[in-house]
Amino acid sequence: MAAVASRSEFLSMIAESKLVDDDVLAELRTSNEYADSPGECAEQLIKKGVLTRFQTKQLLAGKFRGFVLGPYRILDQIGKGGMGTVYLSEHSALKKKVAVKVLAKELAANKVAVERFLREARSASALSHQNIVRVHHVGQAGGTHYIVMEYVEGATLEQVIDRKGPFTFAEAAQIAVQAAAGLEHAHEKGFVHRDIKPENLMITKDGTIKILDMGLTKQTKSSADNLTGVLNPNAILGTIDYLSPEQAIQGDVDARSDIYSLGATLFMLLTGHSPYDGVPAQQKLMQHQFGKVPQLSEYRTDVPPELAAVVSKMMAKLPTQRYASAAEVAVALLPWTSEGGKTPSLNLPSRILANPNTAGQSQTPTVRDAANRTSSDAKKVPTVDLPTAATVRPSGLHGLPTRRSTVAARIPAKVWALLVILGMAIGLGAAIAVALIR
Repeated sequence: MAAVASRSEFLSMIAESKLVDDDVLAELRTSNEYADSPGECAEQLIKKGVLTRFQTKQLLAGKFRGFVLGPYRILDQIGKGGMGTVYLSEHSALKKKVAVKVLAKELAANKVAVERFLREARSASALSHQNIVRVHHVGQAGGTHYIVMEYVEGATLEQVIDRKGPFTFAEAAQIAVQAAAGLEHAHEKGFVHRDIKPENLMITKDGTIKILDMGLTKQTKSSADNLTGVLNPNAILGTIDYLSPEQAIQGDVDARSDIYSLGATLFMLLTGHSPYDGVPAQQKLMQHQFGKVPQLSEYRTDVPPELAAVVSKMMAKLPTQRYASAAEVAVALLPWTSEGGKTPSLNLPSRILANPNTAGQSQTPTVRDAANRTSSDAKKVPTVDLPTAATVRPSGLHGLPTRRSTVAARIPAKVWALLVILGMAIGLGAAIAVALIR
């Protein structure tokens, strides 16, 4: 649709969008205090708090559908990923802000994607912990699936590191302890997250860590939850930079898989990059399987050796060599949450926590993303796709988590088997060569 050309057309767009109440709309139509130019009128409405900048940008472009989901009015876009878009929204009657995650339109007919999206809400309903984002309910309308969650003011750890650089070792330990507490609660309930990474950990204004995105969660106490194994047996789930060795070969996962990913995340918090940064995607999978665990001392001289040893144990190749539970991880990290007898505050400046008006896509590639990306790929500006539903009937499922999403990466089992065999052959050849030289 073409951009609006007059104030009257702009007001008609507002009326069609259902973003303001009838009495407010009537006042806008009769008042003489607003400019005739639609752009200037929009600026006045933003200053008065009638509309948000995100809303006016869409309206001025001729887009008026999809702003209302049941009792919720969309205020802004705060996140976008492979699975969908997250919007800051407000309950029209209660004036309560929430985050609404909408499944991408192109995935609505994808059975795996829909079930994974809904699994977030099912997983959340079984959990209740201060370090996991809460879900209020899930709904659907006209083929549009959405989840309503608590709105958390803050930023992901990925965003924070991009803006300020690595954390001090005491700050990083505090963050990991909180994340471990949330994971321990999930593990006790029988859930494995399977995608712990900086992008899925959010820090709030008061320094609280929140675990996001339960879309890849597996219920370890029920084989019926093996959704991906049933619908896509060749899927490798997780994010390549933080993937546990057993996930990379589609092996059985338990709480210790999340511990490996949390260890890789802690490594990133301390160094500013993932453990095998700069290595091609296929080689990263091999490094997670067979490579030496990177030593923090090679990147940070101020990190105590004992803390570095904790990270190395979290990232041990064999699950049996890692900590047995997230609770054990928290206990091991607690001594390092203070420095010089002082516990640093995790209250970060607002400039660090501020969300951009239009959130970009994740900078952390999944296995498939990394495999397909080339050096010539230009960074694309994400488009804004509002949900098309006009009426929504929430299903009333209450509980807990997610925000920005990830995509299940798919590598054919035969290809992965060849990669593993190749890696083993190279390793064996090197060992024989060394033996002959000696």
